[in-house]
Amino acid sequence: CTAIIWNAKTGTKITTLKWHIKRLCSAIFNSTGDQIITTSEDKTAVVWNVETEVKITTLLGHTSAVTAATFNHLGTHIITTSVNDTTLLWDTTTYENILKIPVSDAVLNSTSTTLVGWYWEKDPLKPGLFIAPFLWDIVQGKKIELLVKFPTSHITSHIMYTAFNQAGNQVIITLPNTTAVIVNSETGDLITTLTGHTGTISYASFNKTDDKVVTTSYDRTAKIWNTKTGDLLATLHKNDATTTFDWAAFTTLENSVLTLSNDGKLELWNFSPLMIEDSQNRSSYQESDSYLDKDSDELGCCLQ
Repeated sequence: CTAIIWNAKTGTKITTLKWHIKRLCSAIFNSTGDQIITTSEDKTAVVWNVETEVKITTLLGHTSAVTAATFNHLGTHIITTSVNDTTLLWDTTTYENILKIPVSDAVLNSTSTTLVGWYWEKDPLKPGLFIAPFLWDIVQGKKIELLVKFPTSHITSHIMYTAFNQAGNQVIITLPNTTAVIVNSETGDLITTLTGHTGTISYASFNKTDDKVVTTSYDRTAKIWNTKTGDLLATLHKNDATTTFDWAAFTTLENSVLTLSNDGKLELWNFSPLMIEDSQNRSSYQESDSYLDKDSDELGCCLQ
């Protein structure tokens, strides 16, 4: 029920954040690194001041476990998602809930004008349900359109993960057929398709300049891609047959990625273009979940 902040270079613990009364689900920095938001099965999200280690506020409004939260890049809004519940949008000036969105999960763009979300719909051509992605206009509080300007086979698949780039004009959507697509978040047009994983892609994250994206997969690899061309730049391997990457993020160091594996190990990798072997230059940490502050040397982890 605690979150721990670590120094990403030395691996030393900086501080522990304690407040939640049930298992933590996530912890993430804002873009400036001075705040962290933690979410929990206790139906709350908590915003923390990193420097003072003091709780700023508690976000109340969900009726079930809060599975994830994120700041937009400008730090003006927070979005929280919950199990079998609505997605909530919060104003960070007042920390009031300003919008409820009836979607299963969602991710906010940098300017808080649109978000991409998805929800269950019936497929008239197939039995059962499928997950449909769409854009949501936050200002007008309504759905804009389904992202249907790329092959239909993509949108009738189960969506694993989505993330905006830093500029907020592109979104990556990972699919269970081992591919991911990068889409223009303003028009819905397909920019490129990332093909190369042999297992389902579990996570994706853009770098700060939006020219690279890293993906993790159940095929025990993490891959770095060119976001314009879709070209594969590097592959990070796990040699252990039972260990997979669950999460990855670029750091402020050039050609450096931090990864989290399902064995609870955090590793800092140095990669070079077309690297295909297991990196020999890694720093390791041992915790259960982590999120890197891209503007500092700090690393946040939540203990379950």
